[in-house]
Amino acid sequence: MHDTIGTSPRLSAYRGVPLSRASLVLFGAGQSAAFIALPIVFRQLDIPESAAGLVFGLASVVSIFSAPLLGRRSDALGRRYVLAGCLTAYGIATFLFGLALYYFTAAAATMIGIVAILLGIRIVAGGMGSGIFPACQGYLADCFASRDRLRESGRLSAAMNFGLLSGALALSAFGALGWRAEWTLLAIGVAAGGFGAFLAAAFPDSVRAAPGAKPPRVTAGDSRIRLVILLCIVFVTVQGMIQQMLGFLVQDRLALAGDVAAFWTGLCFIAAVVASMVSQALLVSRVSGRLVLPAAFIVAAAALFMAARAGSGVELIACLFVTGLAFGFVFPTLMGLASIRVSREEQGGVAGVMVSMSAFGMAAGPISGGLLYQLVGPPTYAIAAAVLALLAVMALFQAPPPE
Repeated sequence: MHDTIGTSPRLSAYRGVPLSRASLVLFGAGQSAAFIALPIVFRQLDIPESAAGLVFGLASVVSIFSAPLLGRRSDALGRRYVLAGCLTAYGIATFLFGLALYYFTAAAATMIGIVAILLGIRIVAGGMGSGIFPACQGYLADCFASRDRLRESGRLSAAMNFGLLSGALALSAFGALGWRAEWTLLAIGVAAGGFGAFLAAAFPDSVRAAPGAKPPRVTAGDSRIRLVILLCIVFVTVQGMIQQMLGFLVQDRLALAGDVAAFWTGLCFIAAVVASMVSQALLVSRVSGRLVLPAAFIVAAAALFMAARAGSGVELIACLFVTGLAFGFVFPTLMGLASIRVSREEQGGVAGVMVSMSAFGMAAGPISGGLLYQLVGPPTYAIAAAVLALLAVMALFQAPPPE
């Protein structure tokens, strides 16, 4: 016996939506903590920036293949088992990532060994973590009509960003008290793994495909979502570039190192995430029209260009806040566009494809960002701004928002 979401949307929404959001909070906390901690540890170990990009970039490649698969599995088996299993595995991998970082700062190891071990752990985290958002997004599509999905997608993304904020805030606060960044990763890993185990019993099941039936398969080449996918890939690539290189930008523009750099990086990250949360929770459902996406890209481009020239911590925080405010509009709008263009039976699948293409961007972003930053330094952010300006033109002509 399981809940029939199609006939009882309000009951299921009350029961499952808060749990979905809590899952994304924990997932986001682990992501931001890992993104901030790794550059600091790599600088301490004298490992080049490109290696940091390699760890996250190559680990994201597995998500390109795992996200659509896990999304379709949630359509076939129900959201509960995919969400619970993925979050539990992600928590374990995050714990191991923090443990490995702690060990490498205390014991001698070769650069190749360090990168290989961290890469292996992140592959598990990326592969299993890629199923969390599709299961949550599919659950929302089970619960809410098409006209409400853009609003709910915004709130789901806001929960993810609250998690990103929590991880960054924890690192900054504990770093100011002398708590090592690796310890925060250990704590987040325990919390995520434990909550995943709790979901196996507490999360309401959803309508599943009939026994033996296969849900329709959605691909990135589907003509209904092809243009949305193109914007998603390029946008997330740029986002991955600037996110992964933020720790290096702070150290170079502000001439900081160690725990002080971690503190300021955390503040910049917090500013961007708070701004995104404001956009996604309060503004996405209230602002619509053909110019929303182009305007968001142009505003973000201007802010990133200024970030590349920032001369103080306050200036850098302000630039990242504006960037986050603009970025907050983008992914929920793209996810809403994709969701309303496919059938109910394809919701987990299309969410998986969107996460997959995001993973492609997150793989390309850190790798290209690491190499580019190693070559040109802070002007990497100005190059990212130019790409966003191009996206504004693409969005104007190719991605009208939903009615």
